[in-house]
Amino acid sequence: IPYSTNVNLNIFDIAGKKVKSLANEIMEPGVVDISWAGIGDNGSLASSGIYFVVLEMNNSRYINKITLLK
Repeated sequence: IPYSTNVNLNIFDIAGKKVKSLANEIMEPGVVDISWAGIGDNGSLASSGIYFVVLEMNNSRYINKITLLK
């Protein structure tokens, strides 16, 4: 993170449904390590498959595709 800013980090399934909110807070500059244990916001285990990690900060959106394997 280049400077103090609000960071919004979410996981979405292939259908576009939000599965997990990992961060929605102001973060200070530096390297941030956030992991996902494959558990959704509702407490259930996510199934194996393709998911999208969406990072929003500074009016920018970054999307990365990941695969969850069990």
